[in-house]
Amino acid sequence: MRKLAIAVIAAAVLCAPALAQKTTLVVGMGSADAGKLDPHIASTTPDKGLLSWMFNGLVRIRPGKISPEFIEPDLAESWTSNPAGTEWTFKLRKGVQCHHGYGEFTADDAVYSIKRASNKATSSYSNDFSAVDKVEALDKYTVKITLKNPVAGFLGYVANVNGGNQVCKKAAEEMGDNFAKKPIGTGPFMFAEYQPQQFVKLVANKQYFRGAPQIQEVIYRYIPADSSRDLAFQSGELDMIYGKQDQTWMDRTAKLPGVKVIAMEPGEE
Repeated sequence: MRKLAIAVIAAAVLCAPALAQKTTLVVGMGSADAGKLDPHIASTTPDKGLLSWMFNGLVRIRPGKISPEFIEPDLAESWTSNPAGTEWTFKLRKGVQCHHGYGEFTADDAVYSIKRASNKATSSYSNDFSAVDKVEALDKYTVKITLKNPVAGFLGYVANVNGGNQVCKKAAEEMGDNFAKKPIGTGPFMFAEYQPQQFVKLVANKQYFRGAPQIQEVIYRYIPADSSRDLAFQSGELDMIYGKQDQTWMDRTAKLPGVKVIAMEPGEE
């Protein structure tokens, strides 16, 4: 089983005292460029990692965990289901704002997002929602999803990954195909700039419903050559890098001062 390795300069990124001084996180990606920045289309690990800063699900898996048993509220503050598990009702948080002035996230946005994720024409994850029979807004902050049949682990499909990411209806409809170049979500960071084959820059969402991030910017730099990425990391140009799936690389990098190497299983990517 192959693992994805990430190296982090622990002193710069993981420690609270350092965060008070360093406000930009620079991530070195092992790819030549960003792909589609639409969460319902993006299917590569680097792109999904970038999008996770910008989008929320109705629910989320608690940070640091990978099991659905750790699901907790995200855009939905609570939810219920009927005994058969075919009707799910989500109560949304009030006052959550879409990025760049696109207004409050409401049940209409959630209904639009689930329908969009269910549509083969607009989603790479439509099969995940094949059991969805109906999605409706019962009021401004209440969403009801009716399934054709019970789905084991259904909450995982509306969590903050893949098709479960919620988009802002007005932005997606207004931008059309350009939404994949300038994505609009509700997450802790907002899209700011994209330079092809160079970088994507995100800026802090000061209106984030969990509070403004301590980091002010996240920059994803695209450096496909392993040697160049390693040199940039060791020289301090990068705070975090996607490393090689190689034990020798992991062992060597873990010995660098102040560096922590994290190996993730395929299911965690």
